[in-house]
Order: sequence, then C-alpha cells, then structure tokens
Amino acid sequence: MFMVKDEYANIVNLLKVKIKIDGKNFFWLVLFAGIMFCGSLAMTVAGIIQSGGEGVNFYPVTDYSTSFFFGMIIAYTAMMFLYRNTNNKLSVFPQTNTARFITSVAINWIVAVFVGLTTLVMYLLYNAAIKILSLFYGSVHFALNFDVGFIVSGFITFLLYSFIVAAVIDLIGVILRKWTVYAAVVFIALIALAVVNIMTVVRYAPQALAFLVKEPSFGLFVIKALALWLAVTAVSLVTNRFTVYHKKQGSPNKRLVVVFCVIIAVVIMIGMPLILFINAESGVNYVENETVTEIADDYFMTADEIRIDISHLQRGSNINLVVNDNIIETGKGGTLFYGQGNAAAYLSGTDALDNIGGNTIVLQFRPPFRYVNGFELVSFANPRIAAYLEGDTLHVEYSIDDAQIVIIPIWSIAGQFDIFKDKGLVTENPLGYSSGGNSDANIHISVG
Repeated sequence: MFMVKDEYANIVNLLKVKIKIDGKNFFWLVLFAGIMFCGSLAMTVAGIIQSGGEGVNFYPVTDYSTSFFFGMIIAYTAMMFLYRNTNNKLSVFPQTNTARFITSVAINWIVAVFVGLTTLVMYLLYNAAIKILSLFYGSVHFALNFDVGFIVSGFITFLLYSFIVAAVIDLIGVILRKWTVYAAVVFIALIALAVVNIMTVVRYAPQALAFLVKEPSFGLFVIKALALWLAVTAVSLVTNRFTVYHKKQGSPNKRLVVVFCVIIAVVIMIGMPLILFINAESGVNYVENETVTEIADDYFMTADEIRIDISHLQRGSNINLVVNDNIIETGKGGTLFYGQGNAAAYLSGTDALDNIGGNTIVLQFRPPFRYVNGFELVSFANPRIAAYLEGDTLHVEYSIDDAQIVIIPIWSIAGQFDIFKDKGLVTENPLGYSSGGNSDANIHISVG
C-alpha cells in the first residue's frame, strides 16, 4: 500500500503543527499587505483631495495579485531549501517520509489560497474606499470595470497557476534530495545556460508554455491546468515515496558539490559567450545603408471638423477672433501640432482669418489622448469645442471636464481568456506603469 492507516493520522497531526508554527508567517504577510494597501490608498486619496477633484489626473495602482504571485515563487523556493531543516525540527512528532512531503505540499496550497484571499480583500477594500470618495468628488472615475464573473474566474486562475508553480518547485526539491550531487550539477548547468542565453529563453519560453498560458478558453485552461498540476504532484509523490533521506551528510561532500557546481557555472557562463562570439564573427554579413521604417496606418488621429458658412462676408475682409481662457494661440502661420500644456487647447492657423478668400471656415479639432497601461483615459473628461460666428467675430471655446481616474487592477494573470478581452477588465502592464499621448488638444483654423 502507498500509505498505511497510521500515516493519515500522522499527516493530519503534522499539518496542524506546521500550521500553528507557520501562523506567524501568515501574520507578517497580512501586516506587509496592509502596509502596502494603506500606503497606496493614502497616496491616491491624498492626490484627489489635494487637487480638489479638479483637473485631469490618473492614479494607477499596482496589480497586487501579480506582485504576490512572484513573491510566492520566492517563498516556495525558500521552503524547498528549508525542507530538511524544517523536518528535523519536527522529528519528535510521529511521521513518515510520505507524511512529511504531503504536509509540505498542503502548506503550499494553504499559502496560495491565503495569498489569493488577501489580494481579493485588498482589491475589494480599495474599490469600496474610492467609491466612498466618489460620493464627495463627482469627478472620480474607475478606469476598469467591476465584474463578478471575472473576479471569480481570476481567483481560480490565480490558484491554479500557484498550485502548478508550487508542484514544479516541489518536484525540483524531490529530485535534489534523491539525486543530490547529480541533480545539483545538472540544475546549475541548466541555470547557467539559461543565463547566458537569456534572450533566447525570454523569446521561446512563452511558446513552450503556450498550451497553458495562451489558452483562450477558460474551461479548457482549467482542465489543462488541473491535469498538469495533478501529474506533476503525482510524479513528486511517487519519487519522494521511494527516496531515502540522510539526515547528516559529510561536510567535505557538500563543499565538493558546491565547488564543482561553481566551476561548471563559470565555465558555461564564460565559455558560451566566447563560442557564440567566435561563431558570430566568422559568419557575420554586413549590410550597408539599409533603413527600415514602418508607420502604422492609424498613427495619426483623424481630426473632427466644424464648418461655418461665411459666404455672406465680403472677400478680403478680416474676421476677428475671440477664444476662452482654455485656448492658447500659437501665433501667425502656425500649423497643427501637439503641445505640452495642461488641459489646454493650442490654436493654430489663425492667419487664415485675415483677408479671407473663401466661403467656409473649417476648424479641425484633435482632442487630447492619453494612454495609461493600455487604456485611453482622457475620454472620461469629455474634451469638446464650440464655435460660432457673430457678425464678423469668430468665437471658439474649448471645454474639458474634471476627471480623477483611478486604475485598480486585479487578476491580470487571467487576461488571456477571450471572454474577458475588450471589456475593460485588465491592464496592459500589471507590474509597471506605461503611458503615452498628450494632455493637450489642438485646433487648426483654415478658410476654403
């Protein structure tokens, strides 16, 4: 039999002990998450209050689910290396090799669920706080939509990815404990090879994992993820079951393994670049004066137009211009360009109003556009112009609403599924901040 009856009792008792011992680690995790949450929320709230809700401002928040996911990878790796030390401390309790391993795996599952729930609570509290703030400042907007289905599916996705990562790390730990010297040498060699070929790894790793990380169907993803997780866990469990661990190993042997691994790493990390360099030098082809330029078809935004009939005005006469405070005239002979002001509209082409020679005034309006983490956010501020002719005077007005836009992402790891795409649920950069565009509008006047 794989396990005897007493082992089940040993597993339950040993798991209770480990949970009690690791309880302080869960406390520190909550404390750390609370500090991150309070700091981030305080900065957002302070920014909105300081602005008085006026102007157009963006407040991107880090996707804590992604940050915590990578943090768990580090934690799982640390627990793998501390596996033997932890078991030695608990050696006074009845246990077997299988019981020790299963309780260790169970702790990893508990950690994943706990971190996922902590992340979810932070997200819900953040949304609730900003919602309350929006009652006092009507200009506060949420950039991302709140979707219960996405939240639940994202939580499941987070757990499955976490379980798979934990299972793979557990398998590596089992291999290291079973074939210590040989496994250490192989892993060090593989890591060194990956480091010297990091660009190749970055390029092809997503392709190798595409069956899972690029699966567009949520249902198929769950099936694949469960199958992979159970398969890796089963291999680890069986390998661990037939492994004999030695509590004490000679120090000279350990030092020899470390020295041998370091030598292998150094040889690979220094020798591989030299070999690649020599091969590159012998086979390089130089191409002179070759320039490739690609411009997307939609790079330039199409301007909105306002047309005003002036056929009743005498040819060669002048049209006076009156603008509101939000408009900055760029000067005679100016052309349409992108300025660098703050919530202003730059007006160009006003020389066309002198000595008019046409029947229609054409105003081209390009609203401001600002992309933050993949979202165009200025649309929340509703930028607009109004223009009308009063006698021989042209009135142009530019208006833009106040907008305090808060971006609160979660479960960016679930952005791969088709059912959630193009619904305003996931940001483009879960771990960072990217922005582009312009905060200014542009108005160009011509007469034709």
